[in-house]
Amino acid sequence: MSRARGLLAEEIACAYLMSRNFRIEARNFACLFGEIDIIALQGGILHFVEVKYRKHTPPIYTLTRAKLARITKSIQVYLQSYPHDIPYCIDALLIRGSLQNYTIEWLENIGWLE
Repeated sequence: MSRARGLLAEEIACAYLMSRNFRIEARNFACLFGEIDIIALQGGILHFVEVKYRKHTPPIYTLTRAKLARITKSIQVYLQSYPHDIPYCIDALLIRGSLQNYTIEWLENIGWLE
């Protein structure tokens, strides 16, 4: 996937989250272990959101144990850099279809997939 399509998918994801009263705290937090696509706050819970886009295949298949391990390590770096005293969870926002005609699937609290 091109970087431009990835950024557009993340824009779609941010719009989706904001329409559900999430406040976007950060985007594309990068560290040695990887990147967190979106960090959002809602209802006193910090959501670390992995955005996956695929045109034809189900994007859920890109969520591997290795990917979740990298996200978890990246979250620890984020929390050390920007301490928060609130609960958090790892979510996935899956976008499938063309970027003009797509479906969104929101998977909340996927940390258990590790």
